Amino acid sequence: MTFDQHPIARWVGIGTLVAGVGGGAFFVVDERERSISQTVMLEAIREEQGRIVEELIEQTADLEEIRRVQTTITDTVKHGIDRVERRQGELSSMLHATGIGLAGEVGRLKGLHEKGRHEH
Repeated sequence: MTFDQHPIARWVGIGTLVAGVGGGAFFVVDERERSISQTVMLEAIREEQGRIVEELIEQTADLEEIRRVQTTITDTVKHGIDRVERRQGELSSMLHATGIGLAGEVGRLKGLHEKGRHEH
């Protein structure tokens, strides 16, 4: 195990390292550089996380707008279907009434025709 891998090396102060170990100052500098490097990496990760969160917020807003549009379209289609079904019902009733009316008229004309045939 090298000095920089030893668990106690991380807890030893710079004064102890310089006084007790000849290469200790280099280790402290190396640890500081590693710490700075890790700090820079953490900052970069946090910035990336922030960008990802912003992008997710934008995408969520886009999805909400898409859902609103879909709801509007769905409501419009349902309203259109309801209107068509109502109109079909009205047409069906009208055709039924017309059919009954025509049947009555046809029956009356047949009766008149029969009556006219018998009178001549």
